[in-house]
Amino acid sequence: LKDWNPARETFTKETTSLMYNNNPDRNRWVAAACYNKAWAVKDYGAISDVVSMKLKLGAFHTDYDCMYIGRHNQFWTESDNGYINLAYAYNGNICSFDGSTGDLTCN
Repeated sequence: LKDWNPARETFTKETTSLMYNNNPDRNRWVAAACYNKAWAVKDYGAISDVVSMKLKLGAFHTDYDCMYIGRHNQFWTESDNGYINLAYAYNGNICSFDGSTGDLTCN
């Protein structure tokens, strides 16, 4: 159990980093996100297909919704955040992270 939360934190950070670094269209997709709680976006037409990414460590397992986020969009978290549940990789010139809510806004 002691390795579970560090594994989740590493998973979210590395997954969004890999997604962003291998972004198929940086003009269209300005952020990558993975979250495993309830979420919503301002414009569902401005996100990529959502992929369920699974993490398993021994008897423990969870899954994350991962996606690219386009310009003029907002990603809203509806529960706990922190790296065990949420990570973003984004263009800091276009997107801003609200640390108090866990939400991301991209202009």
